[in-house]
Amino acid sequence: GSRVSAVTSQYVQGSVNKTDSDTDFAIVGNGFFGVVGEDGQTYYTRNGNFGFSIATEGYMLCTSEGLPVLSSDGNELVLGTEYDPTKITVDGDGNLLYPSEENNNNPTAIGLKIGLFQFANPAGLVMETEASGIALNEDIDDVGKKSTLKQGYLEASNVNVATEMVNLITAQRAYELCSKAITTSDTMMEQANNLKR
Repeated sequence: GSRVSAVTSQYVQGSVNKTDSDTDFAIVGNGFFGVVGEDGQTYYTRNGNFGFSIATEGYMLCTSEGLPVLSSDGNELVLGTEYDPTKITVDGDGNLLYPSEENNNNPTAIGLKIGLFQFANPAGLVMETEASGIALNEDIDDVGKKSTLKQGYLEASNVNVATEMVNLITAQRAYELCSKAITTSDTMMEQANNLKR
């Protein structure tokens, strides 16, 4: 299910780290990848740790869990068998490129594009909800500033460890205070009951 915070629409970009895989993609900007879940619903993620797997019609771009990645037209992104997935490169807009003889073996767009989607309130987003707003396709909808893709990179966590530790300690202290208040209340009630006897 979806868990979206309605408190803030601010999204914090994680650091982008180089990897050894050409099927790793980091999003620079506010976009999300679309992924088809096992239940057939569309889910959204920033995790671009992808790979090509063999499909009935060729090679399908999938997550590390084997879930299909959506193209910009909202369908599963499938390469025909005439393409070698190891020769695929992806430009900053998400277009899949392949070396063609007509273009002196320079990478040329083949008409497939990795889908990128934005939301009015992306905080904590897993799935499109009323709180998040509808998914806006960066390819066709007006999203203001479009995202860019970096092939061979992954986005690291955007969690600030120091801030989260402070929040954890604050929550722990609040829990302890509530626990003491309940214990004190129980003691007072017990004394009141004893006086009544």
